[in-house]
Amino acid sequence: MDEMALRELLASAVAAEPPMDPVVAAGLRAGRILRRRRLTRATVGSVAALSVAVIVAPALHGGLGRRGPAGPAPRSRPAAWVISHGGRITPAGTTRGPLRPWRPRPSRRR
Repeated sequence: MDEMALRELLASAVAAEPPMDPVVAAGLRAGRILRRRRLTRATVGSVAALSVAVIVAPALHGGLGRRGPAGPAPRSRPAAWVISHGGRITPAGTTRGPLRPWRPRPSRRR
């Protein structure tokens, strides 16, 4: 068998094969689909694990004999601070209910 015969045999063997372009394109498409599926599964798994942790942690925290959250703060009366004539700072309106607008007292002239 000489070189020319061998080349002819090789050319005839390769000539019957289809081009590789559709195979490569299909392989790339399948790879993208597999990557997307893997990413979706990882995301769903992470969200599920995080949601379980968010639900279970407070249940365990509150279920171990610890007190729950504190109630509302006790109500206090409104306070206002006034500078009196002597230059002292005194609370006003804290003992008789809500604050009232200030009105000057009528003068007591005799």
